[in-house]
Amino acid sequence: MAAQDKRNADVIVVLGCAVRGDIASPALVRRMDCAIALFHRGVAPRLLLSGGGGRQRAEAAAMRDLALAGGVPAEAILTESASHNTNENAAFTARLMRDHGFSSLVLVSEAYHLPRARLLFRAAGLAIASMAHPPRRSLTREWPLWLREGVALAVSLMRLLRAGLRRS
Repeated sequence: MAAQDKRNADVIVVLGCAVRGDIASPALVRRMDCAIALFHRGVAPRLLLSGGGGRQRAEAAAMRDLALAGGVPAEAILTESASHNTNENAAFTARLMRDHGFSSLVLVSEAYHLPRARLLFRAAGLAIASMAHPPRRSLTREWPLWLREGVALAVSLMRLLRAGLRRS
């Protein structure tokens, strides 16, 4: 995990990942293990779990179950289950944070996902105190995901541009 233990934030934001049926994917479990450890170290007093995913069961619901099983009190958990992509994670999380008066966050996702997520969360006006990720897997398992992120970055930038044009 790469996060500053002494840096306090209002909330730890965990980005969703695949849920198969009712079962959280191994990647989602790793993200939650990272976030739960940060919570127990006192990095932030709350978890905000972001992810709908458009599946039968929202990613945020699966993450909530993992957080509760990891000893995070229910009152310390917020969920955002309407998002279907990282652009929406950022926009919907920003709205939820403003509604609760939160101003800073620790962003948790995979190492390959964090650069794009950071860009989108900053574009949504959020202050990122630090970022964290679970231990990296082998390069042979991750390189296709890094490549996919390049394409996803282009798509995300197009969505930002289109949203900006609609506001004009």
